[in-house]
Amino acid sequence: MLKYILSLPALFVCLYACKKYLLFLQLQSYKFNKTFFKVYKDKFWLFCLGFLLSFLLIFLFDKYQEYLILAFSLIMLALSFKIKFKTNIKYTKRLIRLICSYCVVCVILLVTLEICLKQVLLAFIITYIFLPLLLASANLINLPIEKHINNYYIKKAKTKICSSKAISIAIVGSYGKTSVKNILYKMLSQKYNCVVTPSSYNTPLGIAKFVNTTSLDCDYCIYEMGAKRLGDISYLCQMVKPKFAIITGIDTCHLETFKSIENIIKAKGEVLDYLEQNDLCIINSDCNNCKEYLALGKCQKFTAGEKGELSINNISCSYLGSNFTIKYQEISLPCQTKLLGKHNLTNIALSSMLALKLGVNTQDIAKTCLDLTPTLHRLSLTKVGNITVIDDSYNANLSGVEALCQTLDLFDGKKMAISQGIVEVGSASYDINFKVGQKMSLSVDLLVVIGKNSQAISQGYATGNKVAIKAKNLQDAVKICQAHYSTHSTLVFQNDLPDNL
Repeated sequence: MLKYILSLPALFVCLYACKKYLLFLQLQSYKFNKTFFKVYKDKFWLFCLGFLLSFLLIFLFDKYQEYLILAFSLIMLALSFKIKFKTNIKYTKRLIRLICSYCVVCVILLVTLEICLKQVLLAFIITYIFLPLLLASANLINLPIEKHINNYYIKKAKTKICSSKAISIAIVGSYGKTSVKNILYKMLSQKYNCVVTPSSYNTPLGIAKFVNTTSLDCDYCIYEMGAKRLGDISYLCQMVKPKFAIITGIDTCHLETFKSIENIIKAKGEVLDYLEQNDLCIINSDCNNCKEYLALGKCQKFTAGEKGELSINNISCSYLGSNFTIKYQEISLPCQTKLLGKHNLTNIALSSMLALKLGVNTQDIAKTCLDLTPTLHRLSLTKVGNITVIDDSYNANLSGVEALCQTLDLFDGKKMAISQGIVEVGSASYDINFKVGQKMSLSVDLLVVIGKNSQAISQGYATGNKVAIKAKNLQDAVKICQAHYSTHSTLVFQNDLPDNL
């Protein structure tokens, strides 16, 4: 009887040991992809070894199955404590529902196997082998319920937006969305009561959560809009009903799901299909991929950037920030900012253009520029003794890498970078990460690479007659850089990948 009592709690201990799969699933918005199953495949030999071992143990120690189950579960528990994650699992209501379904599926399989095989230990081991696949089954079972719950929250958010007098502004693009959103918010707040989506809340559920927990008793509400597939922006536009928009720029982000740059351009352009004749869209003039947007849609369109209708001139950049002049029609406005990099001047230009169109005066725009601080993980700078640390860990596209290298050129001393490359670009992964290495070879003295893109980055870096160093993990990479520190060194973190990539 003891072996039956122990088998179920032991299985739940193994569930905790498999928390890695729960975190992967949560980071992937509860959608399964090849990364999830690749992790399972890579570790499958361990599961099979346990399966074969169980036969041996049953043959040798059939009378002591309950103790073997207990020992096995304790080993799994001990191993689980050694697993370290950058991101903690968030025990949301959805995850708790998934765990409950997961447990039910596991118990059903365990009991069924025990009845058929007449061996509790063998049933237990087989169930353990298939725990990740049982997670996939539980998620599939929960799908109709979760879809119903999600639709409820999204419908509630839509109703709230429709009943609000707040005018919606959409920020769309492959890069720069969060920075432009924050800059625009600070500019508009000089004159209006505004709210803005926090962090990277740019999915339907993220925006719904924001709307349902925020007062929309304001003049403007600024929404960052993310997309991984055609139709995503269109869906978000139907949800928030924007009257104004900014297209920040187009690059090869999420090629794995979009399949081509043409699909990315088309997807981001869906915001233009939604805007009406009297609505307004600001477009990045410095991005070649944005040019075709000027002929699309029926709304008013204006360009901003170094060469736009609103232009940035007299640029002087340093490691302390930039001096520049905003020019638009009769306006010539000298400005200063502490933000690093020329690309941030484009972000300021895009925000300034819409702010001017919405009636913010030039003095307030200049004041905002002076007060701007870097968005976290996007070229944010800190000092550690004589070392300058630049956190660019949300840099996930080639345009961002180019901007990073331009910024590094402003610093003196030895320049070091830790890079994990660019992910979610499908079959173009090697070519894109080779270009990452090429660009870094022009500005980086010491490059430490991590992860699956290491070879491509290293080979691109070698085109500058330089050799990249491969590290096991981020901690190892930091130690390598520490060994090469010199006075006034600069260390950059480029694209710190989440646990599911």
